[in-house]
Amino acid sequence: MEIQNTSTYLTLRTLGKLSQLPTIIRDYSEQLSNKEFKLASAKILKFVESNKFKKDIFCLVEYPYVDAQYRDSYYFYHSSKNHHNEKECIRVSFFKDELKSDKLFESVIKNDDNNFLGVLIIRPTKIRQFGRMVLSPSAFELPRIDIISRKFNFSIKGISINIEAFQNSGQDGEFYSCAETSLMSLSSYYSKYDNFNNQLPSNINKLVDKVRVERITSGVGLKQHEISYALKQFGFGTKMYLRNNSEENTQTQFRNAFNDYIQSGIPVLATVSTPDNKQHHSILCIGTDSEAEKELKISSRQKNFTDQGSDFISEENIYVSERQFVFIDDNFAPYRIGTFSKPTPYYNNEAMQNSSISGFVVPLVNRIRMDSVRVRKLFETILQSEYSFIARKIKQHNDFPLVTSFQITTSKSFKNFYCRDTNLEQKLRNTIEVLHLPKFIWLIQLRNVNNIVHNETVGLVIVDPVSPTLSDSVLFQYFNGILQVNKYNISGYNQDKQVKDKFIKHYSNNLKTF
Repeated sequence: MEIQNTSTYLTLRTLGKLSQLPTIIRDYSEQLSNKEFKLASAKILKFVESNKFKKDIFCLVEYPYVDAQYRDSYYFYHSSKNHHNEKECIRVSFFKDELKSDKLFESVIKNDDNNFLGVLIIRPTKIRQFGRMVLSPSAFELPRIDIISRKFNFSIKGISINIEAFQNSGQDGEFYSCAETSLMSLSSYYSKYDNFNNQLPSNINKLVDKVRVERITSGVGLKQHEISYALKQFGFGTKMYLRNNSEENTQTQFRNAFNDYIQSGIPVLATVSTPDNKQHHSILCIGTDSEAEKELKISSRQKNFTDQGSDFISEENIYVSERQFVFIDDNFAPYRIGTFSKPTPYYNNEAMQNSSISGFVVPLVNRIRMDSVRVRKLFETILQSEYSFIARKIKQHNDFPLVTSFQITTSKSFKNFYCRDTNLEQKLRNTIEVLHLPKFIWLIQLRNVNNIVHNETVGLVIVDPVSPTLSDSVLFQYFNGILQVNKYNISGYNQDKQVKDKFIKHYSNNLKTF
């Protein structure tokens, strides 16, 4: 253990294995005479084991550490208590390879970004001590997952190190609850963009106070409309969905919308409710398990003339096993796995194991006026229209079912994905390059069974997320080697155009695989 004494505070730094973490934190608590850190030392081993941390990783434990999230809640709430004087936190940094105490600088610099697995903040709070977590999926025993993530930067011994992760924050059991931590994690992700800021607990408290008719009692949580309001104040054009158990069609729309936004790389803030509807909990969904090697439950066949609706099937329904989602839950470390029907099977509580999603809020940007439900209805109209280019081409097609996927992306990302594809025919690449597209687009992709195996797409439709009419909203259509462009999106061109590529690469650029 490295100890430095100054006239104002004690500085501690210790290297060790993950198994030594309880002992290190207990030693710190004794030197600092801190009861809260002692509680954390008693809980840390169970936390590590229950969240399936890899056993062979190493840690660097440091005190003091100023955590912005805790310091904000300290001055807004904890400092008003009669007995709560501790402002400093402990930071635990995790590494794949062992760091040498006599050569710490060299150990940190060597393969710094690849070796670093993230940090866990331990707060001096009385009920729950584990605070902000920025941890790579590589720190856990997990299957392959496709998730939304961003780069975070930390300074270890003065050396700047990056980590690709999604932030999680544990609630403190007093000042803020699951809804606030979900909002903080979501804002942390979006703060990588210039238009959005990282939101701290006190700011969320002040925002929600404007729509409440009584004073805010600490830790009572937020209702779904309050979550939606807070997101609007963050700068989002929010869309709220509530489950309707009485109508099967509405339930399908509810599930499809959830899938569409996750595939779009948009974190969804979901409310899960127990079967008796007495307990409610907020979690974030940030991705899915990797479906690259899953067994298909569909096979190639000819067109169904008696039930043409069965010729189209949603992407999440084509596998033998149910699609698994990746959740951020403030009662656990990040990257918990669950399904849409049972999102929280990782709890020991039977009621929570059987809970389901009762509603969710989507943080859309203001430029996206058309939500998932409207886009899917628009696509149904396209297929039924006798003037539709893609409907005519599908009638001539004879390899069904066609698997549909809907996602929001940026035109910049879409063009970059296909213009970088060296296998794409030059004529098609040139057409995509000069398309006049809005900043955000809805992308509809069609695949047959063989396409899924080879990661290809037979059909593609680009929809403007703002235009309300069918003629204006459909900007680009491609099916089986023939394409058509809306005449307003490319100069003087509107007739069908034949290209050599009957199949193109399946667009999947919104989630990152770990």
